[in-house]
Amino acid sequence: MLVICGAAMLRELLRIFLYSLDIDVLEASTAAEAVRMARSHPGNIDLLFIDTGLGWDAAWESATEITRIRPAIRVHYISAGFDSSNGTARRQNWLIVT
Repeated sequence: MLVICGAAMLRELLRIFLYSLDIDVLEASTAAEAVRMARSHPGNIDLLFIDTGLGWDAAWESATEITRIRPAIRVHYISAGFDSSNGTARRQNWLIVT
């Protein structure tokens, strides 16, 4: 699995959760880094999680490029919304779109 997420804390949370399910994880903090990984990783990558916090355009473009490189990959867009209007961040919602 390849996870693209700009937020280090969220990326770490996903990695810990997925490892607990015995899933090997490649982590990328940017779309460009993920595309490089998709090109160079010698093993199978069957699932792509993309944090839409990178921006919908970047998420869509990277998913398009990665599916060109690895046509069998399944793509899931994820988003964690945070409300920091009161000076403290608290999780507002979690969304996975397949």
